[in-house]
Amino acid sequence: MKYLFAILCCVIIIPGIAYAQTTENETVAPQSEHEQYILERTGETLVKIFGQIEQDRFEDKTLLLTHITPNEKSVTHNIMMNGEGYYEFYFRHDWDSIQGKYQVFISKNAVPVGNVSYELVYGPEYKTDEQVKEEYFMEKEDKDELTITDYKTAFTLEADAVEGSKVITITGQARSNIIPITIMVLAPNGNIVSIDQLNPDSEGLFTSTINVGGPMWKQDGIYKISGQQGSGSLNESTADVEIVDGAVIPEFGVIASLILVVAISSIVIISAKSRLRFQIG
Repeated sequence: MKYLFAILCCVIIIPGIAYAQTTENETVAPQSEHEQYILERTGETLVKIFGQIEQDRFEDKTLLLTHITPNEKSVTHNIMMNGEGYYEFYFRHDWDSIQGKYQVFISKNAVPVGNVSYELVYGPEYKTDEQVKEEYFMEKEDKDELTITDYKTAFTLEADAVEGSKVITITGQARSNIIPITIMVLAPNGNIVSIDQLNPDSEGLFTSTINVGGPMWKQDGIYKISGQQGSGSLNESTADVEIVDGAVIPEFGVIASLILVVAISSIVIISAKSRLRFQIG
């Protein structure tokens, strides 16, 4: 009786074990952990592809994985299965990865096993690099409160000097009290004769002095003084100063015009008196 019971157990249990092993080795189509992955501006996004195929221990355990990007570029990878036919592979994506749907195809000995797809998307808070930069400057410099006219006058520079002076005083208003200002002087021939860097005060005001004279200032003509803070044409301003014989010549303004008028009038009066005396004599 005992022997009959043992035989019956073998007849029932052994086929069950064999069936279970066969079931464990059945093919499981390729899968990904998620159908959609959100890209982050910092860090990486890891995509896991896995599956299982039926095989025996004598078969080649190499599979071919083909990865196709949204712009239809494909890359192939050789991947290995374990003894139970299980395989997995990882793709790393970052902020620069192409947004869209990716296709993954698995084959063995040129015979398709299955395929799966996943999608990369930006989150609802996504902003382009240009938008991020724009918001940064708007918050840093109150950009949203400035008009186009304000931009052109936000950074100003003036040069002041007395006729014959050897010193030029530079004053101005900057857009930021954090970013340094570069002051540069160009000779009439375009050569750099002076360069200086300074920090504006808490209100964005700045002052600098430039000493005139020496071999760098020997050329007569208009010297261009430029000031710049950061980059961009909205952050710079220029002023011109005339130098003759190593000294400052002021611009031809109202006072110079009045002096010229008085001088011409004097010459005319003197000439008229001279002609009058000549006629009487």
